[in-house]
Amino acid sequence: MTGSRVRALLLAHWQEFLLLLLMGPLALYFALSNSTSESLPLLPLPESQVLQLEQITLQDYQKDFKRWTLTGLRALMADDSSIMNVEQPRLRLHPNPETIPFTDTLVRADEALIDWRRQLVEIRGEVEVERDSKLYLQAERAIYDLQTEVLRMPGAVQMTWQDSDVDGSDLRYELKTGLVELRGVHYQR
Repeated sequence: MTGSRVRALLLAHWQEFLLLLLMGPLALYFALSNSTSESLPLLPLPESQVLQLEQITLQDYQKDFKRWTLTGLRALMADDSSIMNVEQPRLRLHPNPETIPFTDTLVRADEALIDWRRQLVEIRGEVEVERDSKLYLQAERAIYDLQTEVLRMPGAVQMTWQDSDVDGSDLRYELKTGLVELRGVHYQR
């Protein structure tokens, strides 16, 4: 294509080219921001900028009531970050004794990322949830919202409840009410 043909094409379709030039970076921004909001990646940092803790225990209280406890083998947190990486986490969710007669809910996994700014705990890698020895959940990922006290398990979930095995997806468990919602339920027995 010669230079004059290119100029003629640009002049004939200048609005479309301008729209592409303006919308391209905007579309790229939204695509990247949506893909990074799914998980909370930690970037490798020099050791001088990382706080390393061994055998950690974190507890959250509301008045005299202990809401949750998180223990882990090791935790890493950058000096200027609001995200903490915890290895072999055990998250114990304590229901309010005044409102719910349930016992604690225990969440175990390979890794947890705590985002203090967004008040979320993302738990990954063979996530297991147990309550009252009656409810048992298994998934690859779980997200616990520290403010609303809701545990979500996006994706495939296996559940054992009152001696029944159930498969489903996108579980939502409200700790305050004890309500468990599961989509696409399929009973195995």
